[in-house]
Amino acid sequence: MEISEIKARLSITEVLGHYNIKPDKNSRICCPFHDDKTPSMQVYEKTGTVYCFSGNCKTHGKSLDVIDFIMNKEGITKHEALKKASGLVSGTLPGPTLVSATLEISSLITDFKSLELNLKQTQGAQYLDKRGLGWQLLRDKAGVRLGYNAGQRSAVKQLKNCVLFPLRAGNTKITGMYGRSIYDIEGKKHFYLPDRKGLFPFYPAPTTTHLVLTESIIDACTLLQHTNYTVLALYGTNGLTEEHLKAISMLKGLREATLFFDGDAPGRKALESVSMQLQAVTKAKISHVATPDNEDANSLVISHTPEILDHLIENRTIWVPGVITCEREPEDQPFLFSSERRPIEKEKITEPDQEKPTIIARTIAPTAKDDGIPSSVATPDVSTRDRLQVISPELLIYSTGTLKISILGGVKLTGLDRLRATLKITDEKKPSGTPAARLPVRHNLDLYHAVQSEQLQAKISENLHLESNKAAIVVEGLISALETYRSERMAALQPKRVKDPQLTEAEKNQALTYLKSAGLLERTVNSIAESGIVGEESNAMIAYLVYTSRKRESPLHLMCLGASGTGKTYLQEKVGELMPTEDKLEITTLSENAFYYFGRDELKHKLILIEDLDGAADVLYPLRELQSKRKISKTVTLKDNKGNLKTVTLVVEGPVSVSGCTTREKLYEDNANRCLLLEIDTGKDQDSRIMAYQRKLSAGLINKGQETSAKTLFQNIQRMLKPIAVRNPYAQLINLPDIIFKPRRTIGLLLSFIETITFYHQYQLALKTDPKTGENYIETQPEHIRWAFKLLTEVLFRKSDELSGACRHFLEGLKIYLKAQKTETFTAKEIRKVMRLHPSNLKRYLIELDRYGYIKGKGNRYKGYEYSIVDMHEYEALTRQINTDLQRITDNISGS
Repeated sequence: MEISEIKARLSITEVLGHYNIKPDKNSRICCPFHDDKTPSMQVYEKTGTVYCFSGNCKTHGKSLDVIDFIMNKEGITKHEALKKASGLVSGTLPGPTLVSATLEISSLITDFKSLELNLKQTQGAQYLDKRGLGWQLLRDKAGVRLGYNAGQRSAVKQLKNCVLFPLRAGNTKITGMYGRSIYDIEGKKHFYLPDRKGLFPFYPAPTTTHLVLTESIIDACTLLQHTNYTVLALYGTNGLTEEHLKAISMLKGLREATLFFDGDAPGRKALESVSMQLQAVTKAKISHVATPDNEDANSLVISHTPEILDHLIENRTIWVPGVITCEREPEDQPFLFSSERRPIEKEKITEPDQEKPTIIARTIAPTAKDDGIPSSVATPDVSTRDRLQVISPELLIYSTGTLKISILGGVKLTGLDRLRATLKITDEKKPSGTPAARLPVRHNLDLYHAVQSEQLQAKISENLHLESNKAAIVVEGLISALETYRSERMAALQPKRVKDPQLTEAEKNQALTYLKSAGLLERTVNSIAESGIVGEESNAMIAYLVYTSRKRESPLHLMCLGASGTGKTYLQEKVGELMPTEDKLEITTLSENAFYYFGRDELKHKLILIEDLDGAADVLYPLRELQSKRKISKTVTLKDNKGNLKTVTLVVEGPVSVSGCTTREKLYEDNANRCLLLEIDTGKDQDSRIMAYQRKLSAGLINKGQETSAKTLFQNIQRMLKPIAVRNPYAQLINLPDIIFKPRRTIGLLLSFIETITFYHQYQLALKTDPKTGENYIETQPEHIRWAFKLLTEVLFRKSDELSGACRHFLEGLKIYLKAQKTETFTAKEIRKVMRLHPSNLKRYLIELDRYGYIKGKGNRYKGYEYSIVDMHEYEALTRQINTDLQRITDNISGS
């Protein structure tokens, strides 16, 4: 074993453990090489060394690695120390393994629950993000829960600074652990628990018919996140364990196992051995993915679009022992030669002929003259692309009938300003080994480079005795074929745009009947409740109309406010389900510049749902610009193909409707000013309604089919709404109460909400035409304004209140408590206990109320403070004034 390998595989912690030396919490030990009463030797786990800071030590001034430590501790030669270190690595000497063997499974499970990744563990999340992985997406989509150990827990201290991947027996019980260090230190990246047990991510379900096996756990996570295949991770090229084989042998319905290994020498070598082992335990077909050279599943997603994974798996090949490539042909057709690979359809895979292995590499070659140049008279319908045979993405063959050009390694899809290729050119008519055979031409070049192409032509002409003008035609034909092939590959990797669903006549009639029904808004309120939204009738209706406004030129925006766990995200999500999938974009987190790289019209009239504004803090500015200006732009500097800098302006156009959730309204005040604000109902009645629904759901008493039908109907209703101009003839009579803050923006929100209600009634209103402009429009009715005032009364209260929503809720609850106790004063301790508030929240509310003059206090920090409310009736007066002003406006409109 080489010295470098020993140092890479043997940590300094293991060596210390072998001698029963345990570092303290500061990673220090008493130096074993001199009389040391206080720890003077520092342990550096990352570099695998120790250093004694005592001047009395014989090793002072020298950093000791694992071999030096053993040599000094044992008093032996370096050669003997190397032998002992090698024994520790191989396990032939007693001592700890890579991860302490004292770690019990029960302790591991307890620790893992506390170490699961969350929004606060940024280091682990940042490492996964660098690898193109999202722990939340893996958890929600595939049920895979990942952890991170910063080193605080002694039970997994050896897995310090590692993202944790649990290995499970079945689908729940953790029996092992894989740790991936966030630091790329060669030889110290991968850590497993001793006596490795369990599979990742789970044992495959008994109903699995197609299983994809990867070389590593990171690759398995990549496929789980970006594809819908059942995935099982091996533990390296030699990491197919008995547990893997046993689990696969139990899959009685398994029809195919696909190996998606790395595109390097070890990965390709392992394909054969792993396939042989699988063949011994299952009758399923075994196929291989042709992974590009020096790539793996994870690196492909980082450097390409995720769709490349599906593309590569769809173009997999069946494995047959002794066969170079193994694509199957239709059963009713003999094996021929073809110009392209054919994706394997799972339902049509047939048993390969074991007795007569056949190389199914095929090409359609045009009739050619002896000089190697295709005859345009003989094959006028055959293009240069038809002469290109695709054995795999890593091996292309271009044939002219006389010359055979092998493109080794394929062509890269990036960098359209170059066409690099490694070529091997042979004489097809005089194969290697015959007396008259000519030596092949091998050349690596950029075919777009004029000088290099001319050199290639000269080599072909000289070595293969082909006239120079004909050699030029061959090279030009090759370039043309590779350009076409590259364009086809790039087009295949592009995500296919999902077509908008086409409604049937029955679905259209059902939606139109609903939109034309009397009492449309009352009926909508009831139908929203049938879709599974419990309570929140007014808030749900406001959100539904705001989301509907996305189809208009001036959409509305929404912000759902409430404490954590009150259901604000749930309300947004459930109302969002009533909108067509093709019209919405749901965001958990987004990078700062992400919005600028959407297509110019990709966001037009889209609904953007943000689960938590904290997770999208970086994009709040472009969001505000999209809300206000309905367009964002960014100028960036790029290099052209000659290396010259040039500026390019990226433009993304709206309009969009934005909805987000937050617990901190004041933090996002700039965005809140552009939105209607919804306060989530936190009352006890709403708690009772929600808990009753949950009990019924658990008991199976909820008609989920009815909820699904209601959602589908609403989505179809939304698809039937068409853009139409709205005019409000009563707009001049609508004024805001004087106490409303920022009236310029608020009046715009109110008028736009009224117009949205009119827009929703478009199938019930007469279509009018402006004689001057010829514009078609519909008009607002008084009933629409009454509904707007009815729904937005609480929203307008929020716009007129200088307190935050949470603070106002606290103050009104405080008033109710003081009235019930028939007292005017209170203490912070008393209120915290009664209202069960977190001390920091209570302190924040009291500071805000004192700052705005709603309470006053007396006392000092030694004896404590006693508070009283300045005006117990201020909110009632505010409510009464707004209601009076709105009623006056309604009366004026009715009398006009």
